[in-house]
Amino acid sequence: MSRVRQAVKTLVEFAVSVDRLPLFQLNPEVIRFAGLCDEYSLVCEEPHVVIQRLVERAGRRSEAARPPPGGEA
Repeated sequence: MSRVRQAVKTLVEFAVSVDRLPLFQLNPEVIRFAGLCDEYSLVCEEPHVVIQRLVERAGRRSEAARPPPGGEA
């Protein structure tokens, strides 16, 4: 299985870096079969989970950009 994992990883890295293929266009079943979900968790997650994380991250960024209450920072 390590040969399959390495082959798929090489193809994914090539597609993402050379062809500029977005991660969301990768087939999650291939990534799961190769055991690469730990490296490409964005591909393996369900879409609603990814969207929820992005919304939470955006909320944390906007909170961090606000000045503290009661004066200037």
